[in-house]
Amino acid sequence: MKTLCWLLVVYSQVFLALSVERKPLNKHIRHYEPLNYAESDIKDSFKNGLETKSLDFKSHGREFKLRLEPDRDSFHPGLDRLNDEIKEHLNSALAGYLEDEPNSEAFGSIRNGRFEGTIFTNDEEYTVRPAEMYFDEPQEFHSVIFRSKDEDESIRRKRSIFSNGEPRSMRRRRETNEFDEPDGFDLYKQENNQNLRICNISIESDYLFTNALGGTGRAVGEMIYLVRLANRKFEEMAQSPLWKEAKLFTLRLMIGHIMAYTNETTPEELKPESMGVSTFLDFVSDRDYDGYCQAFFLTYRDFEGGITGLSWSAQDDERGGVCQARRYFIQINENFNVQKLKSYNSGVITYKFYGTLIPPKMGEIAFLRQVGTAFGAPVSW
Repeated sequence: MKTLCWLLVVYSQVFLALSVERKPLNKHIRHYEPLNYAESDIKDSFKNGLETKSLDFKSHGREFKLRLEPDRDSFHPGLDRLNDEIKEHLNSALAGYLEDEPNSEAFGSIRNGRFEGTIFTNDEEYTVRPAEMYFDEPQEFHSVIFRSKDEDESIRRKRSIFSNGEPRSMRRRRETNEFDEPDGFDLYKQENNQNLRICNISIESDYLFTNALGGTGRAVGEMIYLVRLANRKFEEMAQSPLWKEAKLFTLRLMIGHIMAYTNETTPEELKPESMGVSTFLDFVSDRDYDGYCQAFFLTYRDFEGGITGLSWSAQDDERGGVCQARRYFIQINENFNVQKLKSYNSGVITYKFYGTLIPPKMGEIAFLRQVGTAFGAPVSW
């Protein structure tokens, strides 16, 4: 009798799963569910000055009991002085967990009482985004949530930093357990954790990116989110058998400088909308990033051939990449030479793909690729 009851329960669950109406969000996401919790729930947490923000909702046949606190792990101790607007948006960056699920993780930001980010359970990954990112017309719900298993398989496969789990410079020297550090490599060991290296980065966006994402707040939130995601990928790699066998250290990116430029504040040389990816990277490289291990600059431009990013590489025969000191570039002309300093520890990423804003996951892929390139991953991966 018990066996029969158990089979009935299993069959009923399978039937319910199959009978759920599939709701494609776009060509990359096969199914989503709407979210419409009361936005006042989390606004009250901010209003009351609570350190831990609570947000409970139901979706995908389960409960989510989010407990979120200010994100303090993404920012370098030497974070540059910020203007009041940027500082306010940093306070919206949150990280936490699901109350009833050990080893879960969540991070993102709060905008107008709504959570935007990713939730990692023990067996699934859920992405939460505002509905207006996917729908031109107002909807009866304010947010959407979807699982990683409902994303296009090609996107899921590409969401890694290195093609085979470790950077090229680490692969070359695995047998001696040495990291091939370029001159001036200033990753430092964090106190009480001799196996962790901190990489102080600069991350910025121009007015095109800021406008495309809906303003300074969302642009800042997206940049912090990308850094947090990259760090999670580093942590996952550190747990791999290959990484442990080689006894390689764990990497963590920390933001030492962050800026979302507006129409008025974007540097003049970066304002023209029509610009090739190499030209854009060249202009970004003119900026001084000697105070950082690596610099990333986000934009919203259509680059030739659908390219979503470009960085100076840390491969064997290259002189760019992470922690490369600023150096002189000499342009040889017929009658004269031009010499100027260039930052070869820089990379650019665009969120525009053939005229449209790319899906969030593709944006993550574009960023993770440039992180990998900076650390020596093959450019053609």
